[in-house]
Amino acid sequence: MDVLSTLTDIRDIVVIVAGIIGIVALALCIVFTVLIGWGLLKLIKTTRGTVSDGLGPILQDARETTAGVKGSTDFLAETVVRPLIKAYGVVAGLRKALAVLGKARGGPRGGG
Repeated sequence: MDVLSTLTDIRDIVVIVAGIIGIVALALCIVFTVLIGWGLLKLIKTTRGTVSDGLGPILQDARETTAGVKGSTDFLAETVVRPLIKAYGVVAGLRKALAVLGKARGGPRGGG
């Protein structure tokens, strides 16, 4: 029975070694998971800081630009577009008046 005794001893040793390896592997997985989580939290914090620091001035510049564009469009509307519209309205009114007067005087009529 000496051989049977050594086989059971070997089996017991293999089970114990496998258990120890499993416990060590589990501990390493837990440590790596905690380290990766900690690193990600630091990365998120750094990214938020960078975005808030870098985005604030950009948004302020965008606001100033839109205010400048609004001022420019208001200026163009007041100084260029409105007078052009008024002038075009006067010209269109005069053309219509001349067309009506031309028809009233018996000018050339359309038709075949």
